[in-house]
Amino acid sequence: TLKVPQNAKSFSFDFAFFSAEFPEYVGSPFNDRFVAVLTSQGLPGQFAASSCAVQGETGCRRGNVSFDGNGKEVSVNNNYFIVCQPDPVEAPGAPCNATLVPQLAGTGYDKSDGLRPMGGGSGWLTTRAPVKPGETIQLQFAILDEEDHIYDSAVLVDNFRWEAQSVQGPTTSPIN
Repeated sequence: TLKVPQNAKSFSFDFAFFSAEFPEYVGSPFNDRFVAVLTSQGLPGQFAASSCAVQGETGCRRGNVSFDGNGKEVSVNNNYFIVCQPDPVEAPGAPCNATLVPQLAGTGYDKSDGLRPMGGGSGWLTTRAPVKPGETIQLQFAILDEEDHIYDSAVLVDNFRWEAQSVQGPTTSPIN
């Protein structure tokens, strides 16, 4: 629960998502995911109506504000999930960027079984979301283990900041 400064019209934070479910579970229901659920008066109309964080405030909306350019939640099915070990068997069509593999070094998601990669990540992403100056918001970060208990995922969240610029709605984009 956070009080928005009077001069802030949005906020942003950086994050990186990692999962051992790559490549085995791409496109399957066994797919961990990361969500950042915001309750704010600043969210646009497509978000669900919700009660506000402070009694007496009205007009709040609630929903996940971290997703890819196609509106998918952050998971191995996300089009920002690009950091992985090259797959020697399926390399020509693999959703992998071998030049970014050093970003996985030491994370535990840089392993291989000798034939295929056993993990990958999104690289660093930035989520921006609108807020109303002076309101009290709720922001919840969650990582969800979907349908299994054997492969792990992790998320690093860093660099939360208030911004004076307004944004039309939430966006998530790669950090260059």
